[in-house]
Amino acid sequence: MVSKFSYRILYPLGLLIFILALLAYFVQLILTKKVTASSGIFALMGLFTAIAIWLCFGELRTKAINVWIADEQIAVSKYLGLGGRKYYPFTGFSGFETAQLTSNSGSYEYLYLMIADRKAVKLSEFYHSNYDDLKAVVMQHLENLGEKEFEFWQEMKEIFI
Repeated sequence: MVSKFSYRILYPLGLLIFILALLAYFVQLILTKKVTASSGIFALMGLFTAIAIWLCFGELRTKAINVWIADEQIAVSKYLGLGGRKYYPFTGFSGFETAQLTSNSGSYEYLYLMIADRKAVKLSEFYHSNYDDLKAVVMQHLENLGEKEFEFWQEMKEIFI
């Protein structure tokens, strides 16, 4: 089974492209001296840089992943499937946990494949249109460790792990 991306993948991807274009525009304005380099412009650029890092390393690296499930293993390719594949045998996982993330557009489930106490693979109902099928296959191979509360700061911390 191969994961399929939902149209919602365009949201973080479009936002990342927009923010990178804004950053390039600000740099161009500063270099051509059309805008003076002030603390306000640098604060704005810092905010945009932080958002770009979150989108690139938090969303595209860990959640916008392509997944292949075959036989007794799962293969994961990060960054929309453009990254190299990493293979995990199902026997290497201790189980899976789920969490609900509520947003303005609805509530979405995340499924975390756990190795010991670490989230090794994150499947997302938001990013994967065939999430229910992927979850059903995972449930055949792994123990359900229960539902955990979604922790925003834990997710932010995992960006750098």
